[in-house]
Amino acid sequence: MIKKYSNYLISGALFLGVLLVFLPVISNGFINWDDGAYIYNNKLIQGFSLQNVRTIFFSAHQGQWIPLTYLVFMFNYLIAGLNPKIFHFSSLLFHSLNTVLVFFLFKNLITNFVSKRVVLGCVFAAFFAFLWGVHPLRVESVAWACELKDVLSGFFVLVTFLLLLEFYKSRKELWRFWALIAYVFALMAKPVAIFVPGLLIFLVSVNYWVNQDLEELKFLLKKTISFFVLAVSVSVFTLMIHKSSGALTGVSCNLFKGRTLFILHNYFFYIKKTLMSVNLELFYPMVKGYQGFLYLFEAGIFLFGFLGAVVLFAHKRFMIIFIALGCYIIAVFVNIGFFQSGPQAVADRFSYLSTLSLFYLVAVFCVLIYLKIEKSRFRQIAIIIFVLVFMVLGSFNICKTRKQISFWKDSVSFWEKVVGGGRPMPYFVYSNLGVAYEMKSIKSREPKILIEKAVVQYKKALELNPNSREVAANLKNAYRRLSL
Repeated sequence: MIKKYSNYLISGALFLGVLLVFLPVISNGFINWDDGAYIYNNKLIQGFSLQNVRTIFFSAHQGQWIPLTYLVFMFNYLIAGLNPKIFHFSSLLFHSLNTVLVFFLFKNLITNFVSKRVVLGCVFAAFFAFLWGVHPLRVESVAWACELKDVLSGFFVLVTFLLLLEFYKSRKELWRFWALIAYVFALMAKPVAIFVPGLLIFLVSVNYWVNQDLEELKFLLKKTISFFVLAVSVSVFTLMIHKSSGALTGVSCNLFKGRTLFILHNYFFYIKKTLMSVNLELFYPMVKGYQGFLYLFEAGIFLFGFLGAVVLFAHKRFMIIFIALGCYIIAVFVNIGFFQSGPQAVADRFSYLSTLSLFYLVAVFCVLIYLKIEKSRFRQIAIIIFVLVFMVLGSFNICKTRKQISFWKDSVSFWEKVVGGGRPMPYFVYSNLGVAYEMKSIKSREPKILIEKAVVQYKKALELNPNSREVAANLKNAYRRLSL
């Protein structure tokens, strides 16, 4: 009886587990960085009207075309107005569902990899789906209200892959049709989903390399064309929007010391932060020029690691390393910095789906180790060690995640953490902290202390950008409030 309903029991446990870990986000407020533009100052989502819906679907906002995300924001507003709890709950709900979908995706892939060992696939899929779900790198996507677009797009991307797996097994066109619909929703939630066709083409090519079936290759590539057309259309549209808004900085001509080195380092960055979730920051500012030996060393590690995986591709026993790394490279490419958009070099939210293949790779290695010792006398000891390691990793991730969530409590907590990192920051960081202090002073019993803090931050912002009229006006207003 339990075995019959094991998938439901595991899914429910994963959903509730992740929900409880991230539950503190419900009490967090908005952050005065994009939350205003997307939510509390956005008239398009504040009330339902056909004109608003038409505008959402047929025009871009904040340099992005994300109509589905805006519709969810509108739905949240209709339920609870601008109460941040409902917006955070939406993100938490979709992230918890995503963890369940990751479990089913891992279960399918691991079960196929280890010759239909369903129970074994369930156990390891559940463990690593949970570790992915509670990893500290997930916090930015879940705790930042306007980043609902991340978890919403992720939800439909995962649904797309699960439906495509069913299509691959049964070859029934209906599964591909629903996968295509899910992919349209993913693109409408956030254009970052454009990586999906590239991933499909890569996996189809690997499948051909293994099976040498030319007819199957032609069949699968033909079925991928519709996904590719959608992705290219949205890509061109998004690049045009970014270029027109001035957010796109383009491609550097300095190939080694510039963009190429930057990209290689960023690829290594997400692997490093996934394996060792320490020194996480809320904002990683753009840096210029050569950043020293460590920067070059980390870029080199990734480059030689990738070349090593290419060599191992010839050996079928190690092909999984190449496949996992290839999936990671394609999935993170959109946000890796080839086309730089915005002031951040890297961001935790960019790892949301792109690191899934890394978790899957480690899961497969653990499965292979277990199969090696399954019939040996060390089996019981190995199981105990594995459970202990999982408990330690899980506990560490949960504690680290809870700590990261606390920094997203409000704008003051957020920007104080950013400024407190010790790195040189762009002027708007100090300006936003100043605004946060002023907003908090409105409800404070000692407002002058907070206004004085705001003045200090405005002055720092003006030192970095003396031409900012907005900061100068804010400083003037703060001085006026102090004189009252």
